[in-house]
Amino acid sequence: MKKTLKIIGLAVLGLFIIIEIAFVLVLPNVINLANYKEDIQTLVKEQGKLDLDYKSAKLVTTPLFGVGIKLKDVTIKLPDRSLLFSAENVKARVALPSLLVFTLKVSCFEIENPLINIEIQNDENYKIVKIIEDIINEQKLNELNASELA
Repeated sequence: MKKTLKIIGLAVLGLFIIIEIAFVLVLPNVINLANYKEDIQTLVKEQGKLDLDYKSAKLVTTPLFGVGIKLKDVTIKLPDRSLLFSAENVKARVALPSLLVFTLKVSCFEIENPLINIEIQNDENYKIVKIIEDIINEQKLNELNASELA
């Protein structure tokens, strides 16, 4: 009985080590985020009404099952093409085990040389506030249209 449990334990440990090595070493080299640049930009444009651009993106993994993204030369522009944010490098990582209990734990968020441009329009409001209001109003309108159709 002890020998069987020992064999099962070693097999499980070996499988865990193989998964860990594949996650840390193989996964970042297999998934090429450059293939998804247009999709990411479209998603940001649709959801945030902002223009996102970056030179390169790389998937980042850690031995504690953290997964994230590292972007180089990031710029975010408002719909009128004025600069909102830029940075040399942006790195963000989340812990995957926390997702098992339906929480999101950001384990790393680093920005190198950030530049944030917050403009005030007509001596009243920040320019970004108008964009946020437009997004909220559009969501409310979509919800009303959806409820009228149902």
